Amino acid sequence: MLDRAAMTCCDERSSIDVCASGGDAHPVLVLFLTALAAPPADIPFGPGVTLPMRDPVAASVTTQAVSSSAFWSTASVTDYSGEVYDQIRLRPLTDGYFTLITGEGDADFPHEVVVDTTLRLQERLPAIEDGAVAIEILGEGIDARTGLPYVDTLFFLDFTLFYGAYIQRSYRLDVEGQTFVFFEKLTADFVSPKTWTRYQTDRQAVISGASLRWVMNRVVDIEEVYGTFIIEPGETHTARVSFLVRLRFGADAGPLARLASELPPVLKVGLQSGFANCVRIAARETASQRR
Repeated sequence: MLDRAAMTCCDERSSIDVCASGGDAHPVLVLFLTALAAPPADIPFGPGVTLPMRDPVAASVTTQAVSSSAFWSTASVTDYSGEVYDQIRLRPLTDGYFTLITGEGDADFPHEVVVDTTLRLQERLPAIEDGAVAIEILGEGIDARTGLPYVDTLFFLDFTLFYGAYIQRSYRLDVEGQTFVFFEKLTADFVSPKTWTRYQTDRQAVISGASLRWVMNRVVDIEEVYGTFIIEPGETHTARVSFLVRLRFGADAGPLARLASELPPVLKVGLQSGFANCVRIAARETASQRR
């Protein structure tokens, strides 16, 4: 486990928009979102914390998002009441948005249940979320580079105009009462050739076994996905979750589909649906543990 003293923020003198070379939002993972119920003054979430991703762009942008209030100065902010989430932020990047949704779920959920929902229980989403065709854990262990626990997960998602499939590595980092479950797209250099071959075989088996639409059934590459969940004590309930994410489709999605997927109303609907369904998973798991 990395200690906090060993983590120094990336150079904030560099332009965030230069660091970010493209992106958009998380569709179904997009599910367990959350961030601050309070105004921008509550940011930064984790001053002095660096999220040690392999992808330097992902690491730079996400670290600045959790540690620098200046990052969010150009974001649009929408507040909500009477929902399981209370705020959504859309921060423009050079191409698309870095998004955030936050809330306390309108109920008391144990910290570890919420962490597990973001890290392992996403496999339950296809049963309740139309956009999640299949989600499957492929492997887990201790990341040799960071010393942090990780979970490798395959996501096969329905984006209406096409399908998208990618493998994501999620890490767990605990810092002074906060848990960061940060994630990035997994590529071949993360694992051994043998493991990569197995992951690709499993990916193809999941896609081949799915019932796809007759039309608009292309499976496109997810070019970029990264971000973090932040689980911390809530003000009204026991836990607050913040989901910060960027997702960008590959060129094979087509320019019109890519443009449509980056429209603010589309991003918000995806975040809201995902968040609400993650709350349902956390509620069921909490009830199960209390029996």
